Amino acid sequence: GRNQQSGRYKRQYYNDGSQGGYGYSYQQNDRYNRDRETFMNPGANNSSTNSSENPERDRACLMQCFFQEMKMTNSEGFPDKHKVLHVVTKDLRDHELKDFYIDSIQECFHLIGMDNKLKDKCDYSMKFVTCLAERGQANCNDWENEAIMF
Repeated sequence: GRNQQSGRYKRQYYNDGSQGGYGYSYQQNDRYNRDRETFMNPGANNSSTNSSENPERDRACLMQCFFQEMKMTNSEGFPDKHKVLHVVTKDLRDHELKDFYIDSIQECFHLIGMDNKLKDKCDYSMKFVTCLAERGQANCNDWENEAIMF
């Protein structure tokens, strides 16, 4: 497969014969593991602390990382409404679907923005993704719970 040495991950592509398609897996390098450990446990001096004891926190920070890697965050690492709108809708040709995404993104940013206690970029990212998923489930007849990847 093709390895990418730059950035946080070495990306390996593989052909999964059982499904007949291509997938990818990430191998985390040592620097990423140290950075993640420090990020997930800022008060801990012990590098053996296991952050996977809180899978909800891991999932929330994975969402934040997704937004950051897709260049959809502001300078503090929070999802940015205008950047998210651009990235998500730039290639959509179906006007009804594009309008739904625009309305959903704007409404979710508005709802989350009303929560003055939400100061954490991981929690903010997760609440945003959850809001979008709930809007999709409530408004799309072909939405399947099994299809939700987050």
